[in-house]
Amino acid sequence: MENENKTWSEGLQQQTRDAISELGVFTPDGRLHFKNRGKGYAFAAVLDLYHGKLSLTDKETGEVVEFGNVDELLAAGWAID
Repeated sequence: MENENKTWSEGLQQQTRDAISELGVFTPDGRLHFKNRGKGYAFAAVLDLYHGKLSLTDKETGEVVEFGNVDELLAAGWAID
C-alpha cells in the first residue's frame, strides 16, 4: 500500500520517532511494540535500537524486516503501539 503512514496521525508518527530516538524509555520486556493496519503487530528489541539496528520482528510469524531509518518504517505503515 503506497503511503501507508498516512493511516496514522501526525501525533502518532511523532510518538514513534520519539520512542525510537529516546532509548531511555523503560519497557518491562526490553522491546518496543509496533502496529500496522495491514500486517499486524511486531516488536523491536531496545538493545538492537541502542546499537543502531532498526528491525521489526513479526509477533505471529517471527519474520524480521530491517529498515534504514524511522521514515522507512513509517512509510511501510508501522507505528508505535
